[in-house]
Amino acid sequence: GVPAGMMTFIAYYGLTDLIKQHPYETCGQILDRLHTHVKNTMDSRQTGGLYNDGMDIGLCKMDLDTGELNFSGAQLSLLIMHQGKTNRLKGDLLPLGDGQFERRHGYKDHHTMLDKGDRLFLFSDGMIHQFGGADGRKKFSLRRLNELLEANANLGIDELRSETERWFMEWKGETPQTDDLLMIGMAYAA
Repeated sequence: GVPAGMMTFIAYYGLTDLIKQHPYETCGQILDRLHTHVKNTMDSRQTGGLYNDGMDIGLCKMDLDTGELNFSGAQLSLLIMHQGKTNRLKGDLLPLGDGQFERRHGYKDHHTMLDKGDRLFLFSDGMIHQFGGADGRKKFSLRRLNELLEANANLGIDELRSETERWFMEWKGETPQTDDLLMIGMAYAA
């Protein structure tokens, strides 16, 4: 709705400014600043308590020369495929900008080194929460997404995109789409 659209624009422009102002901060530090920015901006625009939700985001920073990867997420995870097996870097439970959750710590930073050929996958929750299957009542799930990626690890990134789309649409079948869908995949070429 309108509050979510407003929050998206506020987060987009806030993130752009924060990255310019603090280029050497970690993804977790940037998300901490963005959380405060979005919350404060939405609180100042709130009328009659209509806004009480946060948003999901996954943020990556990669050194293309060394392969060093930094990831932080607000309710979103990052999957890294190394030698055909996926590993999940789990995002925090705190939605970005949400004032309903008690905030005890900042967003967690994950650091790892990538090897040539490793693949990274960021995806919205609409992907894994989509209902479908034989009876249309089961979620696609993170487990199914992992199985799909690992079963097709030998494919090039473009072929993998097509195969992922085919599997997902087959799973969804005639079941209505329940949320936005986004999946970004990339390969580290060193």
